[in-house]
Amino acid sequence: MLEFLRARVPSLSASGRRIAETVLDDPERVLTMSAVRLGEASGSSVGSVVRFCHSLGIASFKDFKLRLAAQTGCPGCRCARVPAGSPAGRDTIDDVFAITMDGLSRAIDSVDRAAITRAAVAMRTARRILIPSSGSSQPVATALGAWLSWSGSSVAYPTDAPGRGWRLTGPGVPAGEPVHLEVTGLGDRFLAARADLVGDYPTGIDVLFVTDAGTVAGIPRTTRIEVA
Repeated sequence: MLEFLRARVPSLSASGRRIAETVLDDPERVLTMSAVRLGEASGSSVGSVVRFCHSLGIASFKDFKLRLAAQTGCPGCRCARVPAGSPAGRDTIDDVFAITMDGLSRAIDSVDRAAITRAAVAMRTARRILIPSSGSSQPVATALGAWLSWSGSSVAYPTDAPGRGWRLTGPGVPAGEPVHLEVTGLGDRFLAARADLVGDYPTGIDVLFVTDAGTVAGIPRTTRIEVA
């Protein structure tokens, strides 16, 4: 890997050469770095580190470190150095496993155990745990909520979180049957702005609320809103 990198240095961009030189100067130190730290150490950026890996035909910085570790070893871990050209097999698998376990061990050592304990106690004694999310974070929030519910905690998702209760009346709402809508994140400033915009009917605005789950609620300009 290091010989390959040395041969590629002249063809790299300016930022790529700085990253390559940082790696070649101290490859074992680079194994302990994140992409952010390598970017800082080489005077470049995270994006430059990613592009550097791609220019070498490597998909990610993680994959780059695995290839680098297979040749250089990892400081302080039990993995043996793998001679260049060694065939893939059991030894390589054991080396990668050892590197991974060493990384986990370092992560455990860096954890603030007291803070984790306080967080665990707070979650265990909480009457209700709110898990806000949006977009791509929703599957993670759902999985976390399922695990917490399984462990006996009361969990609420964003749609269940406390919000502003609105009572809707006016044209289109059956007489004597006001509609109640709960909206999170909008307060008195929104209501005041809307009231000002719809005050000169027939001009005004119609509002559509769309949740991440795809549920739609519409409020025409003729609808009256009261805070419940």
